[in-house]
Amino acid sequence: MKLPDFGKIVLRLFGNVTRKEHLLLQEFKVSRRSPLKRKTKMELVRDTGTVIMGIKKTTAKRYTMNMPFNTRINQGSILVLGTNKQLNELEKYTRAKNNLPKNL
Repeated sequence: MKLPDFGKIVLRLFGNVTRKEHLLLQEFKVSRRSPLKRKTKMELVRDTGTVIMGIKKTTAKRYTMNMPFNTRINQGSILVLGTNKQLNELEKYTRAKNNLPKNL
């Protein structure tokens, strides 16, 4: 499976960000019951418009950066890039026990 170019994805997702909006980087904890667990980096991009910049396993001290888009999210932490609105919506769903809706 050929994965899309990261630059094209960022332009598609964030190309319409206005000067009033900002891209933010936020850390999210991923618990063993999180709806994010076992999703791929690409699924999160597709479903939320946010981009995972790094993943840290619970046993790791540092984030792993620049992972392939087919990387699965596991228990630990993720660094996510998105607009304030996207990150707020993602935060609501990380606390919920149901699945992420498509196109937040």
